[in-house]
Amino acid sequence: MCWAGLERLERIRQAGQLASLSLDLAGARIRAAEALLRASKGGAVRNGPTDDSYDASLSQLAMLGYPNRQLCEATTTQIVSQLGVRNGTAATGFFYRYVREDDFGKPESGFVICSFWIAQALARLGRTAEAKEILAGVLTAANGLGLFSEHFLPATQTQCGNFPQAYSHVGLINAAFAVSPPWSEVL
Repeated sequence: MCWAGLERLERIRQAGQLASLSLDLAGARIRAAEALLRASKGGAVRNGPTDDSYDASLSQLAMLGYPNRQLCEATTTQIVSQLGVRNGTAATGFFYRYVREDDFGKPESGFVICSFWIAQALARLGRTAEAKEILAGVLTAANGLGLFSEHFLPATQTQCGNFPQAYSHVGLINAAFAVSPPWSEVL
């Protein structure tokens, strides 16, 4: 996220805004990119140089336009592989945010927005069919009114956590736009 914020600030400055900002944006962006590379192992970004685990929020590398496509592709592929919630051996389209134990214990339910992030990242990487498949699986978690909770247990089809969860719905909207053809093709 630091890289993305700095990259956007650079663009804003190049457009003639923020002239009074004395920060070396290019240098800061480069340092942020180097930190991402230090957090990479096996070609994919992990949580950090000393943390080998994955976090689904790292799928946002592709969504935010990080320029190293190979790093975005490898990171997204590893997230799909490592964080997918399974029902037996079958993929459900739901993803854990992470699988490490936190102050609530080890995650047991899919974090709904993560599925939408991953669908959006896959679409950005040109893997639209895979993104649509994940999106179709996640849509089964909506209640009769089309509302989503924060978490979902695919094995029991149970919504849990905050309900309704605004962030889940924002994720749905962004993922739906990502897998859809551009307006210029449909209008």
